[in-house]
Amino acid sequence: ENLRNIVPDDPNKPYDVKDVIDLLVDKKSFYEISENYAQNIVIGFGRLDGKVIGIVANQPMFNAGAMDTDGIDKVISFLCLCDSFNIPLLFFHDIPGFLVGKAAERKRVASKVMNYMNALGLLSVPKISIIVRKTYGMAFWNMCGSGCAADFLVAWPSAEMSFVDPASPAKR
Repeated sequence: ENLRNIVPDDPNKPYDVKDVIDLLVDKKSFYEISENYAQNIVIGFGRLDGKVIGIVANQPMFNAGAMDTDGIDKVISFLCLCDSFNIPLLFFHDIPGFLVGKAAERKRVASKVMNYMNALGLLSVPKISIIVRKTYGMAFWNMCGSGCAADFLVAWPSAEMSFVDPASPAKR
C-alpha cells in the first residue's frame, strides 16, 4: 500500500527511488555505492529474504532519471562487480531516455551505450527488471528490458513503455 503513495501519478513529478527500494528490500539492508557521483542513477546492495542482491535504479530526483555518460560508467562498473561475485541484479526503470547533445557526444555517449549493452549481454547472474513509471527508447533495453535477457520483467499497472515519450511527438 505504501508503494502507491511514493510514486506520483503525474509522470513529471519527482520522487525518491530510494524510498521504493527501502520498502522492497529487507529492513535497513540497502547500502548505496557512489552516492554523490552520477546521482541520476542509484546503485547498491540490499537483501531480499536475507540474500544479497545488486540494485540499479533510475533516480527521478536528478535529471528526471535520464541517463548520462557518468551514469553509464557507474552502472557498467557495478554490473561487472555483481557478476564477478555472483550477485543477482534487480533493476528499477523510471527513465525518459539518454541525455544527448554536444557535451554527450564529446563524452562518446553512443559508444558508452553500446558498452553498457555488451556488459548486460555478458552477465551470467539472474536479472529482474521492474518498470516503475516510464521507460522509453534505447534506455528501456539498457535498464535490462526485454532484449537484454531479463529473467523476469514486470511493470507497475500504470507504467508506460514506448519507443519515445508519447508526449514528445504530439508537441511538434
